[in-house]
Amino acid sequence: MVYRGKPSSACGECRKRRSRCDQVTPCGQCVKAGRICPGYRNAVDLLFHDESAKVVRKSKGQPSRSTSTSTPIENAVAAQSLTPVNLTNFVVYQPWDDLGVHFFMSNYVGTDPAVSQLHYLPDFYARSGYATSSLQKTIIASGLAGYARTARRADLIEQSTRTYVAAIRDINTTLSSPQTAVQDTTLMSIMMAAMFETMLVSPESGMHNVSKHLEGAMSVAYLSLQQRAPSDIFKALLSTLIQSVIMNCWIQHVPLPFRYKQIRPYVPERINPTSVHAKLVDILSRVIEFRDDLKARSYSNPDAILQKALELDASLKTFIEEMPHHASFEKCWMPTIQATEVQQLVYNWVFHGETLVV
Repeated sequence: MVYRGKPSSACGECRKRRSRCDQVTPCGQCVKAGRICPGYRNAVDLLFHDESAKVVRKSKGQPSRSTSTSTPIENAVAAQSLTPVNLTNFVVYQPWDDLGVHFFMSNYVGTDPAVSQLHYLPDFYARSGYATSSLQKTIIASGLAGYARTARRADLIEQSTRTYVAAIRDINTTLSSPQTAVQDTTLMSIMMAAMFETMLVSPESGMHNVSKHLEGAMSVAYLSLQQRAPSDIFKALLSTLIQSVIMNCWIQHVPLPFRYKQIRPYVPERINPTSVHAKLVDILSRVIEFRDDLKARSYSNPDAILQKALELDASLKTFIEEMPHHASFEKCWMPTIQATEVQQLVYNWVFHGETLVV
C-alpha cells in the first residue's frame, strides 16, 4: 500500500470550487447556492493505493504489462493511458438512492439508545434491510424528503414521492402473503412509511395517513406476536412503534387505539429506561389514558380525579428534576416581526431551545 497523503474531506462541489465545506449532509455551501450536494468520498480509501500486484510480479521476476511484448500501436496506446489526467473539475454525484439512504442514516439515526429511537436500524439494514425492496424504498423516500426540506429543493419532492408510491406497492405485495407479512422488515417498512408522511404531510390529509400507517403497523405487530416469539430486533421495533403511537395520539388529541392496548403488555413497563424521550412518552401515555377516562366519565368521585392528576403532576416533576444535562432547555423569545413568519410553529412568540452544554 502506498500512502498518498491526506485527501480533502470536502464534498465534490466544494472541492471543485475550492470553497470551505462544513462537511454536513447537504453541506452549507451547496444549500446556500441552491445546488445538489454530491456527497463525500471515502477518505480512507483515498489515502492508500494498492501496489500488491506490482510487488508480486517483481518478486517472481514476471514482466509488467508495460514491458511485455507488444506492437507499436499498443505501445502508443499504453503511453497515452499512462498520461496523468487532471480531475480537478471532475465531480462524481451520488445516485438518488444512495443520497436518500445516506441522508436518512446521517440525520435521523443515532447509535446511542439514550437519544435515538432508531439506534438499531443501521445494523438491521446492513444485515437484511437493504435486500428488502419495501424497506429500502421507504428509507430512500424519507431521506430524500428530509434532504428536500433541508436544502429547500422542491424539485426533489416529486422524486421522493415516486419512490414512496413504489414502496407502498411493495408493502401491499408483502402483506398479501402470511409468511412475509409478519417479518421484521415488513413492520419496519410500514413505520418508515409513517415517518415519510410526517415529513410531507399536507393540509388536506393532515395526520390521517400517519395514523393509518401506525394502525397497520400495530396489526402486523400483533399478528407476528401470535405466530412466533419476538426477536431482539422485533422488541426494539415494538418499542419504537409504541412511542410513535403515543406521540401521534398526543399530537392529534385522539384516544389510544384498541391494538395499542393489545401489544402494550409486550413492551417493558419502562419503555426504554435510558432514553429521555421514552421516559417522557411513558408519562404521556398515562396522561392520554387519564384524558380518555375523563371523556368517558369513568370517574364518579372527584377526589379520585384529583388524586390521579396529582400523581401525573408528580411524575412530570420528577422527570424534569432527573433530566440529564444534554436534554436541558431554556425559553427563547422571538421578536414579533420574526414570529409572524413562523406563527404556525411558535405559540405566543415563545419556544424552548436546547441548551448547549460544554
